[in-house]
Amino acid sequence: MSDEAVESVSEESEQPSALAFDVGSLPSELAGEPCLKNFDTVDKLANSYVHAVRKMGAPPENFLKVPTKEGESWDDVYRAIGRPDTAEGYSFEDYESDDDGHLEEFKQWAHGENFTNDQAHVILDELNTMIARGKEQTQDDNNRAMMDAESALMKEWPGHRFEEEMDYAQRSFRQFADKEVQELVDNSGIGNQPAFVKFFAKIGRAMGEANMVLGKPNQIGDLTPQSALDKIQDLYSDPEFVKAYSATEHPGYKDASKRMDRLFKIAYANN
Repeated sequence: MSDEAVESVSEESEQPSALAFDVGSLPSELAGEPCLKNFDTVDKLANSYVHAVRKMGAPPENFLKVPTKEGESWDDVYRAIGRPDTAEGYSFEDYESDDDGHLEEFKQWAHGENFTNDQAHVILDELNTMIARGKEQTQDDNNRAMMDAESALMKEWPGHRFEEEMDYAQRSFRQFADKEVQELVDNSGIGNQPAFVKFFAKIGRAMGEANMVLGKPNQIGDLTPQSALDKIQDLYSDPEFVKAYSATEHPGYKDASKRMDRLFKIAYANN
């Protein structure tokens, strides 16, 4: 026998023999597992475990157990992916200072839906964006309705009569409308309807100057010099109005000019 062969036999004889694996020696809940019957040595079992861990990328104890039976709690799963334990655990720093009570209600809802803090924050941002967009659209619609109403009334009440009739309408409205009615008119937009304005103008005329609440000095209707200046700035910020006001050939130029003339008269009444 060659020296190499002798050395190889010697090395093999020095290798420890594999430990036998007896599945029957395991507790009863494991002894019945069919997959364990494929192993007859401990090293085969160990190699299988190592291979499984490498394939999964993490040891089994790091994996979540997804509930499979009816009634099992999902709390461990939701907690592991980032849902706070309680609704108070959500943190929305951008909104805490402006909380009017609705934020706490939103937190309760988000927790009930098992959202993480990041998921809930994204939803809250989108909701606030939608609300702000809706308010902006409503304001634009109200401004447009007010401009259309003024244009219609200017045609029906040409010249200085428009200011006179508006003064009657606004003063009679202030005299009879309490806070609730004023809020109703503001929220419904009915105050921008020409018929509504004409109705209160008739009431004002029917009552006569002697029985009317006097307006403030240098004020026409609800407009003071300062509020007229503010309104002028608002109109200059409205692209559609500027387009009509700056082009004599525009179909809305005449009404826009009348409106601006009225505002400038009020704004600089003392000059």
